[in-house]
Amino acid sequence: MRGVMLAGTASGAGKTTAAVALIQHLRAQGIKVAAFKAGPDFLDPMHLARAAKAPCENLDDWMMGRARVGMLFAARAQGAGAVVVEGVMGALDGKEGVGGPGSSFALARLLRLPVWLVVPAAGMAGSIAAIVRGFAHYARRAGVRLAGVLASRLGSAAHARLLAEALQKEHLPPLVGWLDAHAPHLPERHLGLVPPQEEQDFASHLHDLAPLPEASAPEKISLAAALGAQGRLAGCKIAVARDACFSFLYPANLAWLAAEGAKVRFFSPLAGEAPPEDADALWLPGGYPELFAHELTRRGALPALRAFAASGRPVLAECGGMMVLGEAIVHAGRSFAMAGVLPCRFVVQPRLVALGYRETKEGLRGHEFHYAVREDHEVLPVAFTLAGPGDAGLRWKGVRASFVHWWFASKPDEAARCFGAA
Repeated sequence: MRGVMLAGTASGAGKTTAAVALIQHLRAQGIKVAAFKAGPDFLDPMHLARAAKAPCENLDDWMMGRARVGMLFAARAQGAGAVVVEGVMGALDGKEGVGGPGSSFALARLLRLPVWLVVPAAGMAGSIAAIVRGFAHYARRAGVRLAGVLASRLGSAAHARLLAEALQKEHLPPLVGWLDAHAPHLPERHLGLVPPQEEQDFASHLHDLAPLPEASAPEKISLAAALGAQGRLAGCKIAVARDACFSFLYPANLAWLAAEGAKVRFFSPLAGEAPPEDADALWLPGGYPELFAHELTRRGALPALRAFAASGRPVLAECGGMMVLGEAIVHAGRSFAMAGVLPCRFVVQPRLVALGYRETKEGLRGHEFHYAVREDHEVLPVAFTLAGPGDAGLRWKGVRASFVHWWFASKPDEAARCFGAA
């Protein structure tokens, strides 16, 4: 099997553009690609999944645990001719230290994948050698093979030759390809890249690409075994909100629900749909409710969400899902009435409010990342008992709501209890 980790010099280096272009290039050759994204990101995987025509799985060695990451990677990579993993932030940025847990280099070492370093090289010539030498040093120290450099934002083939010669002269990993400055721009908003609206051609902007390096073939394992499923939710009917408003879902969480025996039923509040009447539990994932607040108020689904919560059946509401259950969302100077289940309102701020990994005392792990603040009007019990900093959320009847996006297989018993398991 061939495979590579695309790690960047920093956030914004062009990793997602490079990953999409590489996946499109491979698929044009008839190669089935398994795409992965390092870290807890939701938006980059949407672009990679569209390019690969298959789910893009998140891999995070802190949130998921090293063993579970390796098994999930093996399960999703089976049957693929190539594996492409997009790194997170800069190659050495992680939960702690230089190249520590959660970093691209730590994940590459765990998966035994060679790395191509994505370097934004507009206006650069010989200076690329200094940048690559530094990353090559830390790659050796981390036990990672830095197999090549993929330069982005170049103006011409002549520019690429200058970079290639500089790397060769300094006996550094070679230039394995380059992206021209005319590659499509991936727009961003406050939580990251904007979700893909239509498929664009990235591959034609990728030039002089070397063959993908050989990678170690993963072990054979089923997805259910990789997620540690034991039938904890056998027969449970779970309604899952899924549309442009509720789009922040880890594919592994959906796979985990199915592997645990749950019957997942999708519905779209944005289209005015109510949760199925026979649902035993409800999951409201995150997304961009502030951008769709007006549509939510006039499509008629909010009373149905309020009625479901009032019934006492289990509800797990994550980040944007929690915001929809509040009294109102305030965004860009306007207030939009929401479901009114929770006695609070949410005010979207111009700056990031919270970012970081989270863990309950029982061991359920997740990630918190939002621009909204919650203004509580009543004191409610907390939804989760955290082992460290973060939003413990609110609990009302069967509702457990917080700003945290949980990864269910990190502590399956606790995750199952969120959906009513004993």
